[in-house]
Amino acid sequence: MVSFTGSTNTGRAVMADGSVTLKKVFLELGGKSAFLVLDDADLAGACSMAAFTASMHAGQGCAITTRLVVPRARYDEAVEAAAAT
Repeated sequence: MVSFTGSTNTGRAVMADGSVTLKKVFLELGGKSAFLVLDDADLAGACSMAAFTASMHAGQGCAITTRLVVPRARYDEAVEAAAAT
């Protein structure tokens, strides 16, 4: 069994190498961890939590928040809440 966490490009290489000998391969590949905020959310609380999750583990975790997605109608409010965090 081969387990790999990292980039998509390296994951492809690991998969290709593992397939030669029919090894079981588990890949956790690089993605973008979006923090979704819905219309009825506590925006200040959500922005505070997003800031925390983006900075925990010095940004070295594999599921660190990389983007904050908010409803367009609440964008200005989200910018203010994020700046206040």
